[in-house]
Amino acid sequence: MRRTISAAMAGLVLILLVVVGSLFASKQSAAQQSVYPPPPRSNNHGFGFPALTPHINLSKPNLPTFTAQDVEQYVSQTGSPVGPLVKGAHLTFIKILFVTSSQASDIMGGEYIGLPANAPVCYVVIHGPFLGTNLHLSPSAHIKQPPVVDTTEIVLDGRTGNLLVWGAPATGYP
Repeated sequence: MRRTISAAMAGLVLILLVVVGSLFASKQSAAQQSVYPPPPRSNNHGFGFPALTPHINLSKPNLPTFTAQDVEQYVSQTGSPVGPLVKGAHLTFIKILFVTSSQASDIMGGEYIGLPANAPVCYVVIHGPFLGTNLHLSPSAHIKQPPVVDTTEIVLDGRTGNLLVWGAPATGYP
């Protein structure tokens, strides 16, 4: 009888450990997913990552909801999505253009922006140079050190302020 109770207790403890372990693992996994990458901001397009806070032209759907000064402040604080400035370098703004998604796509050689063609966006070009620590290069490139990148292109949703697209142009800036 004692062996039966001990076996039953051991089985119950084992089941309890499995259930508690799986609950802990699922909560930990969900917590990790919610931290990185940042969740998309709830907006009219449901696209991009939070960046600027809309504060002007809120009732005018074809106009941007932030200014070039807002863009400069945001980029100056966050830096290039490509990576940090090379030591001793200074961030320079080359272009801040309020254009349509289609126009930004054309400027970037057909890059997909993710919004309707007539949607307002802000196309930004900044100069570093930057250490390309966030670039995802092909393993076949056999590059051991992050590349140094002179310019970064950034596209922000003109209505929500969300960061939509960023990259390092292969041939400098347009």
